[in-house]
Amino acid sequence: MASSLDFISEFEWVFSLTFAPDKFSDLYWRIFNFNLLPNPYHLECFRKHCVDTGHRMQEFFRLDNLLQEIWKEDISYAYLVGFLHDVTKPLVERIDGLGQQSFRGHAQV
Repeated sequence: MASSLDFISEFEWVFSLTFAPDKFSDLYWRIFNFNLLPNPYHLECFRKHCVDTGHRMQEFFRLDNLLQEIWKEDISYAYLVGFLHDVTKPLVERIDGLGQQSFRGHAQV
């Protein structure tokens, strides 16, 4: 993974490789424009969370040499697992009467 990219550029690059905007336009823009509201589980914005989790998973799986194969353009499967783990949250987002987001079922989408 190219470490010279800032997290916004990295998110945009990996996300466009995963969900090409010309093939998945509605899905792409719905996820691309999403953000998490402040909450105790995620202290960073959605894009940074996806990128950071991708890096953490890559390092974690590297310990046992798991999922180190390259998926596409220097992106390992381990990184991709972490990057995509919350990407369906925008599809199941609910906001309650107190303004709190919930994402029941995002892991099954």
